[in-house]
Amino acid sequence: MDKTGPLSGKISGKNRPFAEIVTDARYAVFSVMRTRSAAQGTFNYWVLGSGFFVSTKIFLTCAHVLMSPATPHVDGDTYKLISTTRTTRTVWQVENAVVGNNIRLFPDSDLALLTVDGGESRSYLPLEYGDVQVGTEIGVAGYPIPNVPTVNGNIVLDGYVHGFRSYKIEEKMETAATHLTLPAGMSNSYILSNSAVYSIGIGMGRVRTHLEQLGVTL
Repeated sequence: MDKTGPLSGKISGKNRPFAEIVTDARYAVFSVMRTRSAAQGTFNYWVLGSGFFVSTKIFLTCAHVLMSPATPHVDGDTYKLISTTRTTRTVWQVENAVVGNNIRLFPDSDLALLTVDGGESRSYLPLEYGDVQVGTEIGVAGYPIPNVPTVNGNIVLDGYVHGFRSYKIEEKMETAATHLTLPAGMSNSYILSNSAVYSIGIGMGRVRTHLEQLGVTL
């Protein structure tokens, strides 16, 4: 299994063709899957949503992705971060995930941060903390919820397809995902504009503070 994409470090969004940014973003945007041990050596699993790396070790998603009332996080869960391109599949694991240790939850901002070991050369994305302006044409990159069966006790990941949707912002908003009709699984997808200004699908007012508390300066 490939562990890195062809890029490493921060993916630039400055003075580059929009199509190039869209292509490169695939190496930092991942689907989030949870697995949990069950009786008699079996396990349960859920495909939860999307997120992306904001440094080589910090992965950002929505709090509601991990804490859905129907399937909330339980300390000790394992999270698989999965990305797929035409030629590679990359899977990173967060094992024995514990809130306050390798998971930080900020429900007031609908923000969750996972610390992922290894991967010093991981690709990650820049953030823009401002509002998405009315009239902006944006693209949304993430992973719609796929069909993920098991065969002989193994999870089959062939159904994963990286998604991209185009929208035009019609009204002022702090968080674009609140106002867009997105496929299930893409509520915290990476949002980018054709002027290479980035935002994400959660309220940005407190995000900078939370990231800087973990030593992530963007």
